[in-house]
Order: sequence, then C-alpha cells, then structure tokens
Amino acid sequence: MTLNEAQKILAEVGQIIDDGDPGWQPVEERGRSGKPVVSIFAPPLVFHTLGELIDIVANRPAPKFLASPIWPGDAYGVLGAEMKAGKTWLVSDLMVTTAHGGAWLGKFPIERSGTVVAFLGEGGDRKMLRRIAAVADFYDIVEHRSLPIVLCLRAPHLSDEQHLAVIADKLDEVRPSLTVIDPLYLAAKGAQGSQLYEMGAVLEGIQTLCQQVGSALLVSHHHNRQKGQGMGRLSGAGPAEWGRVIVSADVKSSRTDDETKETAVVLELVFVGDEIPETTLTICRRVRAVDPDDLASALVYSVEVLEGDALATSAPDGMRPAHRRVLQALIDASEWLDKVQIGNRVAVDSTGLGGLKVRTILDATRALVQSGRVESRSGTGNAFQWRATSGRQEAGKCL
Repeated sequence: MTLNEAQKILAEVGQIIDDGDPGWQPVEERGRSGKPVVSIFAPPLVFHTLGELIDIVANRPAPKFLASPIWPGDAYGVLGAEMKAGKTWLVSDLMVTTAHGGAWLGKFPIERSGTVVAFLGEGGDRKMLRRIAAVADFYDIVEHRSLPIVLCLRAPHLSDEQHLAVIADKLDEVRPSLTVIDPLYLAAKGAQGSQLYEMGAVLEGIQTLCQQVGSALLVSHHHNRQKGQGMGRLSGAGPAEWGRVIVSADVKSSRTDDETKETAVVLELVFVGDEIPETTLTICRRVRAVDPDDLASALVYSVEVLEGDALATSAPDGMRPAHRRVLQALIDASEWLDKVQIGNRVAVDSTGLGGLKVRTILDATRALVQSGRVESRSGTGNAFQWRATSGRQEAGKCL
C-alpha cells in the first residue's frame, strides 16, 4: 500500500461523520444511508476550547496504570526484542496477569485488570494455548479457561478498512483493558518499514480505536541487527517515534539443559516513556515441556526478577558464605579451575575472610553442581575441575 492509498482510507473513514451524525452506530444501524460501513467511534477531528478540555479531563475517572509504574492504562506502545528472544512469552504474561489480576512478570502490579483482546500472528493456536496455560499455572490460576482473553490467531492488516471495522466492532463490544498486536511486521502489510509517514498512517488507526474505548495498546516488534540497546534497536521508522511507552528486551545469556531441555534466558528489559520513570529490569525466564518428545505436552513456565549485578552473591539466595565465595571465584575466572586454583583465588578475594580448607571447597563445589550453578568435568589425572555455568555472570542463581 502506498502513502496515498493509506491517506485515502483515512479520508474515507472520516466520511461517515457529518453534521447530525451521532458518530459510532450499532452494527445493525450502519450502511443504511449508503455511507461506508467503518465503525469509528468519534469524528476524526474534534475541537475544544481550553476550558472545555480541562472540564472533560477533570470529569473522567482518576487515571490508573495498566501495569504500575511502567505502563499507563491509556497508553499505546511497543515491546521490542531480537528474534527468538521470547517476546510472545512477555506478552502472554501481561495478557494473563491483566485478565486475572496480579503483577506483570511478578513485578509490576496490574491496576486495570479486565478483558484482553489479542491478535497473534505467530505460533498458531495449539502453541499459544500451551503458553497461556503455562503462564496461568505459574501464577496459580486454577481455571484459566474462564480468563477474559479474546484471541484472534492472525495479525490484522492495520491499513485495511475492513479489518479496522472488525477490530472496532470487537473493541466496542468487550471494552478491553488491553489490546495486543503481535507482531507489527505482519500487521503493517503494505507499508515500508523505513518510511516514517507510511508507518504512522498504519499505526494511527488502531491507536484511535483503542483510545476511544479506553484500552491500552501493546504492539510487539523486532529489533534490528545493529549493536546497542533501547529504542534505537527497533527496526525501521515509526514505532519508536509513535509509542508512548517503549519496552526493549535484550538477551544477556541463554542456556538449554541437556537432560530436561529446559531453556533459561536472561533478559534485560528497559522501559522508557513520556509519563513513566525510566526503568531497567533483569529477569530470568525458564521454559520446559513436561515431556520434551511430546508436542502436546504441557509447558512449565517461570519468571524470576534478578536483583542487581552481583546476583550470584546476594544474601537472599540461601547459600552458605563459603559456597558463595567459591561460586564467585569461578564466575570471575570464566574458565575451568581445580580445587587448588579455587583455593588460591579464594585466599586473595575481596572478602577479607582468608582462605578455605580443601574439604570446604569440595563441599561447596558439590552443592553448586547440584543446584545447577556450576558444572564439573574430569581433569588431568582424574582431578576434578569446575566452572560457573555459562551465562552465570548475568544469571546469578537462575541458570
């Protein structure tokens, strides 16, 4: 679709409003006058004096966050991540916690729980249902079947007049707290991602529809292949300029367990916006199938917020001080060490507590291997060696 075609669609949308037209009409009342059947809820251009607008805003209910304090309840924005980083898991977590109540990622309290309308263009129905069930199980939601989540298992074409009409009807029917478009590259069919004006025309329609029903809007997007982090990683033009909230997810480490096939991914999430405090959060997301060989097997999902940079040495992890010192020595080394090398490193660490006995080091490495924080191998002369699990620097106790 060209820019001129997109502008023509917006002009046609405006034709349903004229003097004496009440704006949005029920489906059964549309089309009788010969006007285009496009369910827009208000004239495309509305004017108010400053005093009138002050009164309108003052008479509304007090604003709330969808997820406090990083997503206002009336905000539209973008969640971006690199390919296969697990954007849909982040989206699924927000969908479930919005529909049920709770806290997104276990961190951000949901203030405006309610119905969710989600357009999901990747993965298919079977895979999506497994994800939602896994997230619900993690949050101890016994009967997720009754969650107020309305799904369309394809991405709408946001520049298509008919698709906008269908979306408008559904939003007006259910009045959702959250609307999800996942992913943008499918929904923006016909628009060039490098053209700011074309992408703006694509995003404006869905933004307007959500605003008219008071729904927050989340659009998922992919990162480009450039280095760096934050909104500069969002592909193409438009999404970063458009969104009131931008969430950027960067993979810091990942690991797959050889036996259980569980994947553990450490993500750094950066939240920026015009009404929110800039926030950085590091999480570890784990996913595994109960039976890895069965595509219908239930999935097991968990998410953990990792606090600070010294994650592996934080007091709340329950480790003994000596075990923590051994683990930190292995993290700092980033290579295989035997008991003597570990002892030498511990003896000169920054704790000021002196060295550790060989038996204490061996007890620590045994416990760390059992917890998955450390792996072992046979070294020269059958002397064991150990190293921190891959990605331990970022993951702490998670991986």
